[in-house]
Amino acid sequence: MLVNILGDLVRAWRKRRSGIAQSKLHSAFNCYAMGDYPEARVLCDAALKLEPQLADAYYLLGLLACRSGNADLGARFLERASELVPGNQLYLAALGDARLLQQREEDALLLYSRAFPRYATHADSFSDEGLPWKKVHPDWLGRLRSVTLPAPRPGVDLPIISGQGRVDNPALSGHLLNWALLLILHRRVRSAIYLIEQAVSADPQLGYAQAVLALLYTLNDDSQHALAAARIARDLEAEAFAGANDLCIIAAQFELNCGIPALDPVFDWSAFCGPDQARVLHPEHLPAIDGLPFPQFRSDGLIYFICCDTNYFLEYGIALVCSISEKCRSGAIHLHLFNPTSEAWTALRRLQSVVVLPLSVTWEAVDFDRYGGKGLYCACARFVRLYQLLLTTDTRIVMLDADSLLRDDLGPALERCGDIGLVRAPHEPLWHRYLAGVTTFRRMPAAERFLAELGTFLSTNLARGQARLYMDQIALYVCAQRCERTYGGSIDHLPIEIFCDTLFRDGALVWSITQNKNEDNPFTQYKRAILQRYQDMLM
Repeated sequence: MLVNILGDLVRAWRKRRSGIAQSKLHSAFNCYAMGDYPEARVLCDAALKLEPQLADAYYLLGLLACRSGNADLGARFLERASELVPGNQLYLAALGDARLLQQREEDALLLYSRAFPRYATHADSFSDEGLPWKKVHPDWLGRLRSVTLPAPRPGVDLPIISGQGRVDNPALSGHLLNWALLLILHRRVRSAIYLIEQAVSADPQLGYAQAVLALLYTLNDDSQHALAAARIARDLEAEAFAGANDLCIIAAQFELNCGIPALDPVFDWSAFCGPDQARVLHPEHLPAIDGLPFPQFRSDGLIYFICCDTNYFLEYGIALVCSISEKCRSGAIHLHLFNPTSEAWTALRRLQSVVVLPLSVTWEAVDFDRYGGKGLYCACARFVRLYQLLLTTDTRIVMLDADSLLRDDLGPALERCGDIGLVRAPHEPLWHRYLAGVTTFRRMPAAERFLAELGTFLSTNLARGQARLYMDQIALYVCAQRCERTYGGSIDHLPIEIFCDTLFRDGALVWSITQNKNEDNPFTQYKRAILQRYQDMLM
């Protein structure tokens, strides 16, 4: 009799402790949902003191540790949760997230497949053979490395699911997104698209998933879906990288043949609307040019036109000028400098005394911040200055990025070039299809109209504060399409591997460096060798 009474008391006591533990854990999940992570941790610890085998408490502690940046501790908590409830989907998937943060990618892949075997079977059924994304530059996919941890919205509890093996939609969507991003790194993009589609179906408010989908659809030439996903992502204020939603929306609209008036208003498109006389470049939108008039250039050879700020001139422009002077038998070099300093003027005077070709300069004083920053202004304003230069000469102009090097004379290669020469990467997304690093123009009606529209668009958006990354190359695309319709055959597409080679091949005429600029590579070695040959004369 007494034994039974004591047993009942123990069971009641344990039940009460368990109830208190569950209550504390429920409060801990609510604190997590509200972003009060320290209190959630305290409540989890208190729950475990009352009930040491409470798997959900270890699960939540794992999430909290991962969110605080301690993936190793998070993984240990999640391992404990999985030991207590083997096969639980949510615990396995969360442990997969922790393995991702630990950079144990193969382990993460196995854990996601164990957590969601049905999704794994479907994902394995897709093939990427022949898909458009395989031809684009891998850098676009390399940007997708974020890890999404479960973060329920305020007022929505994470489920307490010990032993049930089910997950709620928001938690599921984050894990599927992480799994998909890992597949992207393994070049399994079609499978990744499938998983992210399931993720946004589970949680349409997962903004980063929508943003990644928009980019993947764009790279895979699925414009209709790209447009829809990018608009949702923009509304949710999530991006795959800065400005990506705007780029995907514009690219989709052009691919779907939307008219200019219907394009997204991220830019002022008026330069391409209305009668020709309305499309007039307004130089007053930008600072005045000093050093005018432009020189009277000889008709033989090319004009190599280089626009840059002082830092780029000193770091790259000097070597580029020396490479042109070494390789070209005729022609001229014209520099346009933004905000030149006394150091730049000293270097320029020494350079003028050294190079064989005529070297002239114009310049301007500009408040970069007024126009969206130095990088945006230099990238866009150079085409306005190119147009102003073109109107003064009949000699062909080649505009080069300052961080380029000439490997041989461009004159023979451009002898049969049309009025306009553009480097085209046909498989790249629209904003990167026409590369601004090397362009060439000869004063003829097609080139004049092309640069007038281009310069008007760029200067208008700079002045209105609407400049965006890749705006110059978007404008090149638009102007190229319009020029082809009006002056068919006026544009020659210059081979990228010859005129804008970032792989530094022996047969290229122009080497361009876009990343890893401080590494010891053929570009930096060539640049160093050029400067060494001119070192004594430039001192």
